[in-house]
Amino acid sequence: MSIRKSARQLLDIGEEKQLTTTSLFIKNHANADQLFRQIEGLYQSGQLAEARKVIECVIDSYHQLIQSADFFILYAQVLFEDLGTQKEITAALLQALFIDPENKKATDFLQLLKHAEDLQDGLYTQGEEGLRELLNREVWKAYTYYYLGHHLLWKNGPENEAVSFLERSLELKPRFLKAQLDLAYAYKKGQLVHKAHGAFTKCLEIDANESNHNLYRRHLQSL
Repeated sequence: MSIRKSARQLLDIGEEKQLTTTSLFIKNHANADQLFRQIEGLYQSGQLAEARKVIECVIDSYHQLIQSADFFILYAQVLFEDLGTQKEITAALLQALFIDPENKKATDFLQLLKHAEDLQDGLYTQGEEGLRELLNREVWKAYTYYYLGHHLLWKNGPENEAVSFLERSLELKPRFLKAQLDLAYAYKKGQLVHKAHGAFTKCLEIDANESNHNLYRRHLQSL
């Protein structure tokens, strides 16, 4: 009896045999639901680069999974947390809405990005009010708390409120690196040395990109 391999195992095998991950995934995951769960597992375990690689292989191969709005919403999440561009994230969400025009998750995510863009453009009142209104909805609260905390932290808003928003973001999404790093900076800025040490150490733990680790270590050494 054959044993179906995990997404991570398939990626490793593909690299060893110099095969494309596309051919391996099409061969081993004819079932769209199963493939979606594999990608979701990579995402939830913090393997963002791997999840992104698989998603883009699925798109390139025109796998039947590209007919799913949830697939493109997951892609938007991976891009958002893996430092994808605003253009890439928006394109994924618009594709989800093309498939399912009534999809509330995609609509709310786009609204979230719009309010964040308001903050970047200096429309602070408009952006903050929009984000706070989104907190009344259940979807994307972790990202909304992050944007509010990030804005207050770097625009010299109330530090205690910035910390509170970032902590709430991480309560909902414990491996959310953007929020974790901002929280570490907030603790350091507030001279909360013990908490800052724990937060930068957590960044080392959850960030799969080892090129960033020296940055975290420098901060740890400076505490």
